Amino acid sequence: MKNKHVILLHARIKESKLTDRRFAQEVMRVHPRTLRRWKGAYTPIPPLQRAFLENPQPLTWPKEETP
Repeated sequence: MKNKHVILLHARIKESKLTDRRFAQEVMRVHPRTLRRWKGAYTPIPPLQRAFLENPQPLTWPKEETP
């Protein structure tokens, strides 16, 4: 069973409309492999990132770049 932070992580990624890779690098500032481990609940999400997932204020999702 997934814990609430893993569920929140999935929800925040969906809200952002970013790929997992971009969300990892631009929002969470971690390697995409780390995000994948968090999503699969293979490694625990650190306290600072858990706090952000619970209260991501302000919601500063990167904007889509126009070519």
